[in-house]
Amino acid sequence: MFCFDQSLLIPALDLAVDSRQRRARGFISHAHFDHLAPHELAFCTPVTARFYRQRIGGNRTVRELPFREPFVWDDHQLTTFPAGHILGAAMLLVETS
Repeated sequence: MFCFDQSLLIPALDLAVDSRQRRARGFISHAHFDHLAPHELAFCTPVTARFYRQRIGGNRTVRELPFREPFVWDDHQLTTFPAGHILGAAMLLVETS
């Protein structure tokens, strides 16, 4: 389900996790610079989305994933949970059907 290619990847979704390189799709767990890149589409919590847009700049396309609200994507369900690291930081649960 996961692999590592210069960042953690979920190949079935072509989703990079906390990648510092620009990707088509990236999940951002929190808004520290070492977890950010100008992805084509970013997934993160609403608070992290605000920080991300301010820090990266430009008109970024973001799919906001509020805590504990499942998002269904193909045969997968993504759910964020508070990580307790900084404001908006999230852990990501990926479930397949």
